[in-house]
Amino acid sequence: MSEPVSPVRVEVLTQLQAHGIVSEYITYPRVTFSSASRLCVRHSPPGDSSRQSLTLLDPRASPKEDQAPPNWTLHHVQGALANPSCPLLAVRAGQLAQVYDVDQRSLRYQWEFAHPIEYWVWLNADILAVVTEEDVFHWTVKRSGPSWQFSRHERLCGMEVVGYQRDASHMWMALSALGLEQFHVVELGPHQPGNAALLSARDTLPFKGTQLGDFPSAVQFLPHLGVVVILTKHAFLFLADVETAQTIHRIHLVLDILFATVLDDERPHSLLGVCRSGKVLSISICPYALCQYISHHPTSLCLSQRVLQLVGQIPAPQKAISVE
Repeated sequence: MSEPVSPVRVEVLTQLQAHGIVSEYITYPRVTFSSASRLCVRHSPPGDSSRQSLTLLDPRASPKEDQAPPNWTLHHVQGALANPSCPLLAVRAGQLAQVYDVDQRSLRYQWEFAHPIEYWVWLNADILAVVTEEDVFHWTVKRSGPSWQFSRHERLCGMEVVGYQRDASHMWMALSALGLEQFHVVELGPHQPGNAALLSARDTLPFKGTQLGDFPSAVQFLPHLGVVVILTKHAFLFLADVETAQTIHRIHLVLDILFATVLDDERPHSLLGVCRSGKVLSISICPYALCQYISHHPTSLCLSQRVLQLVGQIPAPQKAISVE
């Protein structure tokens, strides 16, 4: 019996250089994703390195020669993040966070935190999650100020925060941080009376044969499939079972540096990522192919049952598109 094909599908959506972005500015953290349709780049216009600008792009839209994407001149900004669905743009510098109205080009909200901001992400159109050196806050920007959620775990001290997520029930949060040798995800949430303690699972990623010095740089969760997507700096993708932490599949997406990933809210089981070369990739997991792959490489019974149940509820898969 022949080996099943990879359940991972990859497609190139656009090239950032075609939108007027110079290659030297396609780096982390100058490029940020807040949703599949909102990519934000801090850069200098071609031929004018003295002026700093911020450009908003829809990676699915084709570049127009007669119409430049919206951009703004910046001064002393360390980070910028577009709202996932509203015409709002958040910028930060040190301990100060500001939110601007994109259409009116005016300052709407601002707040100065007690400690420097290290990471932030829009949880939805209204709430901006802010991670400082000491604490994590949720800021409903249309209200008076941020609300404290929890203090950072001591194990994350000195590490670079690379992700923060909240579940649909708004009861559990996951703060991900990257250290020199380890990748930690600390789960925080309420313990209900009578419940057993949280179960913890761990496994080792098979890095044999990858690029020298490669390391995990992003983690995304696909709850309907019950898998974790782990992406590395050199564009290796690992699929792991969320319950057992067992690695299901590994694939090298492209010979490039991959960063700035976000879940694709317009396509199921998909995410987007930006490469150092300027490519914007659409990466999707095909449940049909995953089911076939698991049947040849059995992992956990629960995962197999979840995927089999899901396959019966979705339309037939589309033809795969390869990346050159």
